[in-house]
Amino acid sequence: MTRIAEFLAQYDKINTQRSYKTALRLFFDVVYDSPRVNDDAHYENLAARHLTELQDGTRTLAADMIAYANALADKPPLTARSRIAAVKEYFVENGYDLTPRDVKNIRRRVPRGYSLTEENEMSGETLKVILQHCDLRGRAIFLMLVSSGMRVGEVLAITLADINLDKKPAQIRIRAAYTKTREARTAFMSEEAAEAVKAWLTVRTAHMTAAGNRNKGLVAHGLSTEKKKDDDRVFPYEYGTINKIWETAVKKAGFYSKDEVTDRNQTHIHQLRKFFRTMTATKIPVDVAESLMGHSRYLSRSYRRHTRDQIAEYYLKAEPVLTIFTTDDQEARGRLTTIEKENASLKEEIEALSKKMAMTESMLFHWQVALPAMLAKFSEDDPERLAKVLQDIAPKV
Repeated sequence: MTRIAEFLAQYDKINTQRSYKTALRLFFDVVYDSPRVNDDAHYENLAARHLTELQDGTRTLAADMIAYANALADKPPLTARSRIAAVKEYFVENGYDLTPRDVKNIRRRVPRGYSLTEENEMSGETLKVILQHCDLRGRAIFLMLVSSGMRVGEVLAITLADINLDKKPAQIRIRAAYTKTREARTAFMSEEAAEAVKAWLTVRTAHMTAAGNRNKGLVAHGLSTEKKKDDDRVFPYEYGTINKIWETAVKKAGFYSKDEVTDRNQTHIHQLRKFFRTMTATKIPVDVAESLMGHSRYLSRSYRRHTRDQIAEYYLKAEPVLTIFTTDDQEARGRLTTIEKENASLKEEIEALSKKMAMTESMLFHWQVALPAMLAKFSEDDPERLAKVLQDIAPKV
């Protein structure tokens, strides 16, 4: 028998482990009509009991899965499907599978559609207000998310060695192991996001130390695991922590509300990725925007057609609409650039005139001193020579 803990340990991502654990706990709560408790041993016992009952025939997996699907009827469709898939995988691991007819019966009970949550509008002004309620850590994370198009899990996986903040635009190496599609790619972030990340890195070590100290009490009570001291991720946190930071900022900004049907936040963190897609598509080809986001359908096609430098150039064209705290008035920027060039040209002309004036003043001073001495050399008895000397020096003066 594969225990729940052993089953979850097969998955590398913490979020997957948590999602599957939640799905299995809810399954056993439904099957045995028991209240939710935060006790791993309790659910390990229920899992062992259930496998025994399947083996002796007092229970059938199909009937229990249908009951579970009925209990998920009020959940968002994607949530319901993912939870059913998680439980199904657990039982496959233990040698029990469903027939095609069973699967069909279960699917009929799963809510149809993809997204039931009605989202609030996400605009640059909305983001600006929300980010003003974030600390250095939150601002760095969310500016990177909104300007790179990365998934939250990817941002939380990148290490210090994966970012190059000296490039223009700043580059992010997303390894295949970090991605949903298992395809590596290069992403970029805006200049303001790079500056925010630089600011975060100056306090990162101190922040991690403080977080580790605060976590000791939870570790002592078995409510958390000890934080890694050698964690080299840029943002050494889990999804739940980042989502909490986002929701706190959204609440402080006055934009927090829950959908009446799904009970989910209507201004959620995944809208940052949607914002990236919407804004970049107004400035650069759609396939380039999609490839920057890591959509596999476009990724290989775009990288075959464009070099990395070309994609970086495309990104620079889109960067202004991904910049939150700097205006995107292109006309004003153009006028400013023209004025700056004109000022530079005028400055050069003024410097050249200043040099000429300095030389003229120097020559005038020279002749003011030298002329009397030269005139004294000539006698009044030699007027012709005096006239010739005056004629020679006149143009120089």
